Amino acid sequence: MAYGEPRFAVITNFDSAYEIGFQCAAVNEQYCKRWGIPFLPCILEKEEMESICDGRHFAWAKVALFTWLFSPERCSSAARRMFGAWLREEEKEKLVQTVDYFVWIDGDAMVIDHSRPLKDFVMGRFTRKDLILAEDMSWADCLNTGVFFARSDSAWLRSFWADTWDGSHPRFHQAPFWDQSGICQELAKRREFLPQVLGAMATGVTSGPWFSWKGGPFLKETPHLGIWDTASLQFANPLHAQFILHLCGYSAKLKLCRNLCRSGVLRNLQLDGSHQSGAMTTLSSHPMWTSARELLQNIEIKAWAWGPCGEKPSPRGCLPVISRPTPAALRWFQLRARHGDAEVVVESIANEGIGGRRFRGELWQVIDYVRGWPPPCHPVLGKLCRQQLWCTRWTLPGESRPDGQELQILHLYPPGAKIRCCAGSMELLFWILSGEMDCSLGSSRRSLAEGEAVWIQPGHEMLSTVLAPTAAICQLPWGADPEVLHLGSALGSKVVPPLGWTWFGHPENWLGAPPGHMPVDQVTLAQEKAKMAHKTLQTCSMRATKMASTRPVKVIPHAEIALDAADVSVDDGWLDPLVDSLGMPSQNPFPWLPRRWVNLLFPWVRWSLMWFYSVTHALRFPLRLALGAPSADPAQALACGWCHSVNIGRGLPKRNVKEALVTPMGLLGDSQTAPYIAVWGGHAGFNKAVMLWSNEVIQSINDTGASFFPGASGEQITLRGVDWSLVKTGVRLSVGDLLLEVTYMKGPCKNMDRYFPSPSDKSKIDPKKNPDSARVFAKVLKPGRVRVDDPVLLFEHPAGKQPLQIAC
Repeated sequence: MAYGEPRFAVITNFDSAYEIGFQCAAVNEQYCKRWGIPFLPCILEKEEMESICDGRHFAWAKVALFTWLFSPERCSSAARRMFGAWLREEEKEKLVQTVDYFVWIDGDAMVIDHSRPLKDFVMGRFTRKDLILAEDMSWADCLNTGVFFARSDSAWLRSFWADTWDGSHPRFHQAPFWDQSGICQELAKRREFLPQVLGAMATGVTSGPWFSWKGGPFLKETPHLGIWDTASLQFANPLHAQFILHLCGYSAKLKLCRNLCRSGVLRNLQLDGSHQSGAMTTLSSHPMWTSARELLQNIEIKAWAWGPCGEKPSPRGCLPVISRPTPAALRWFQLRARHGDAEVVVESIANEGIGGRRFRGELWQVIDYVRGWPPPCHPVLGKLCRQQLWCTRWTLPGESRPDGQELQILHLYPPGAKIRCCAGSMELLFWILSGEMDCSLGSSRRSLAEGEAVWIQPGHEMLSTVLAPTAAICQLPWGADPEVLHLGSALGSKVVPPLGWTWFGHPENWLGAPPGHMPVDQVTLAQEKAKMAHKTLQTCSMRATKMASTRPVKVIPHAEIALDAADVSVDDGWLDPLVDSLGMPSQNPFPWLPRRWVNLLFPWVRWSLMWFYSVTHALRFPLRLALGAPSADPAQALACGWCHSVNIGRGLPKRNVKEALVTPMGLLGDSQTAPYIAVWGGHAGFNKAVMLWSNEVIQSINDTGASFFPGASGEQITLRGVDWSLVKTGVRLSVGDLLLEVTYMKGPCKNMDRYFPSPSDKSKIDPKKNPDSARVFAKVLKPGRVRVDDPVLLFEHPAGKQPLQIAC
């Protein structure tokens, strides 16, 4: 690959009856014309696709096509014949020599932001990566292969595609998620990463969170891979998609695609009626292609994201504006790519007075929120609402400051924010990097746009209203600290998503699709198909029986990642013999009853009540109404995070599970070894129903020589990303469906000795000496299910700060 500006060729493939493929290809053709990129759609007849895929799902055709491009000697004769007729050998050789990256786009994906160049995705930290793609947008596979960049001169890729075709497990030939799962399987074999999920089945790998929309890093890289967060490259929901809209998983795709095109989802589209030469010439007369191009002639542009927010002011007076072009490194995309993982404090902009609520987040999340494409599944920033706005400020590191000797503070504001900037005792420069603001300084007023700046003299202040998503810099000498106060937000109604879309992460409709286009459950369809395939068999092997099972979660040891997910499963009770060996306490809390009666009778009472909760929850009975459970407003949250681990079992340590039912008496499947505790559930009483701890606290204590892990100390829920110094008596936590209230700080017991180098080290988690590291007990205000990676919100008690309570 020649260094400098990278060169691209965009490739897509679908069969001639796939009408949505023509519609998406028509959009992608316009993008390629705008940027002068060869667009090569490979449209084949159904019989030709069947011949190439050889009994596999048609999604595997992309692997066959890239095998033909990179190692034609290893592809089938049918693939060589079909693809050779599409692109002659001399054209192929010329393409390989003149192109640096082959860009694959699935037939149901289309570019929606035509102003963004492809080079943005292959520069910076991903330069010279062999394969660049995005994480998946659901818990199906670690990566989504609907869009990717393959480096044309990569020696590593020459064998990769053929190895994927030859080495994929037969379950992925016709079952979800086809080529995607096969590619992830091959990457796991090559140890590029060890997936936590493969083909919508857990693998047993328990490393940190992977998906950015569940608290993982937003950019990831391996020796050969560059992995973008899913929303920046492709996404299935137009409310979050920033570059490519990939309509995977929907029903009625064609109608949905056309409605989206008519609604104005295509941003910065420039129509060009000419036809590209080469592979495009054979499509010009195809009726589906003609219909797709005609639709684009009648589209209109409508406001997505924040929509319009006020009008430009009429200039008044003479505002001393200077021209100061925005450096490339400080534009939205580059700023996000270079510094997106920086931790920032996100502050609220209240309707009246100064906003006081804040939480910690990452810079990329705030950038996406401010620009109007909220980060998927974020518990606070994941939706747009004009009545509750959020902003942040962040000091630029030295290498990113155009003027290295000056203090430069980056400010990010959404439309509608009203701010006051005071110069204090030193003059400061207010510089708009992107966006637009209505600014008033003294008797002068005008709008400031990108690349414009104004000096604010000492003792003066500038009042501004943000008209468009804005990134601005306050520049002043070192040692000064400008007072930037958030006065409030402009009046306006809530942002209403177009066409009935909902924000990504809705529990009943994770794609957020409008009515009539609900997501297709591919996993369930595959299971039903497998059941029907085995229904007529009179006898079958044990392996076939397991494959036909509908048990939702199977576990694959990562050392056997190439095996079928149904071949290996883990018994949920594998830890019980270990727990039983710990023995029962010698003291009987009810001496008037035989100990055996205590051990046998009272647990049955508790389990009967737990069974009642389990049944009513399964029947969707509204327990929260029966219990009068309070609700929690996300806008009032003090902090946010995620559920890191759910732990149940008898005694301790507790084993990790994916989800559990939480009741006022504890978690279903969890119990203690002491009979008097087992009677009540939890940790003895309704006020001690659940124990919680922080994964960050666990890691910090382990750094001093301890050996804790999630569930080791007996906590049923381990959180991450939550400021644990705020978790004290009276604080309420919303964890997925639950609402908990902290009742006690938990002191260490003798069972913790095993995890510390010395018994005296238990003081590190003693709430009397180190309250910011202690475990906590909580009562259940609203029961429900808790799942790994559920969002967590932290709220103050309605009555204010509560006195500290400590339990042994």
